[in-house]
Amino acid sequence: MRFEDMEEAHSIELDVTTPQRKKLSIPTTIAKVQGDHILLEPIKVDNKVVGFPPSCTVNVIYAGDERAYIWKNSDVKLVKVGKNIYYSITSFLQGEPINRRGAYRVYIGEEMYLTTFTNDGPKSLTVILKDISESGFAFITKEAFDIGRAVRLSFTVGSREHELRLPATIVRRQEDENSIRVLYGCKLTDKNKLLSGILMHIQQERQKKKMNLSKQGELN
Repeated sequence: MRFEDMEEAHSIELDVTTPQRKKLSIPTTIAKVQGDHILLEPIKVDNKVVGFPPSCTVNVIYAGDERAYIWKNSDVKLVKVGKNIYYSITSFLQGEPINRRGAYRVYIGEEMYLTTFTNDGPKSLTVILKDISESGFAFITKEAFDIGRAVRLSFTVGSREHELRLPATIVRRQEDENSIRVLYGCKLTDKNKLLSGILMHIQQERQKKKMNLSKQGELN
């Protein structure tokens, strides 16, 4: 896969290693594809665009429908196009395929509502949503379910007004020997166009907090 094969408005990830060996995973969006050149939406902290000096190592990761690709040691520059500032990256190389399960996972660790479907009709219960990605999610519960069971997650962010109903199928079951709880892995049966943007926003907000804490630590 080459840059020219990427889709505009698609999510993309910058895997950054700082000179202090700190590792950051920064999600953003492709603003423009121009052959072997792409423009990415910038990340801002305190209304200032975060830059990547040559002392940083930046890998570009693009997750497609089937698999993900990585471009190692990419040169990320800040450019101004009109009134807007972007990350600018050029590569004439093909991306190296990597196994990322189709999308990066975002840790949640909160209670969510899950609906299961049986011969007796739908049943709703509260589960712990462990993590979620564009392709699936994992939840923890005391209930016993079979592999292949159809479920629907009510994924909420902030308030019930921002609820997404995500249909999925249970594809993995992992029991904890020291606990009565069970971890289930699910694959989404339908893609939700809003999910990608929500997960990206969560990652960006968390990354901003990490950077702010890091700046405060350096000042102290």
